Amino acid sequence: MMIKQPDQELYDEVFKICQGLGYNVFTYLPPDKTPYPFVYIGESQELPTATKSILFGTIQLSIHIYGLHTKRKQVSDMKGAIMHELRTFRQSENFNWKILNNNTQPQMLQDTTTNTALWHCVIPLEMRFY
Repeated sequence: MMIKQPDQELYDEVFKICQGLGYNVFTYLPPDKTPYPFVYIGESQELPTATKSILFGTIQLSIHIYGLHTKRKQVSDMKGAIMHELRTFRQSENFNWKILNNNTQPQMLQDTTTNTALWHCVIPLEMRFY
């Protein structure tokens, strides 16, 4: 049986972490009528370094949190809880992980792409796998 690729394994683990925190989590941007707040796990990029015997490298994974413009603290608290879990996440089934704190710098953005004004937090997660 083939093991999961590092990017998929991290994606699945982040999904489980967010669900475990009690958040509505999506692998796609949900329909317009979806209640806020929610987490959308988006784009990823794998930066592998191969050697003769092992694979290691980094994964960049975008985590998006959307919430109502009147609930900025809620979005910020969700970001804080997710970041806390990611900083303590060390191992999955096939890989060891370490967050690269200097490269993981969340942003809080105002989002006006819908009829409802929103807060959009982007966590550009970067983790080393080995």
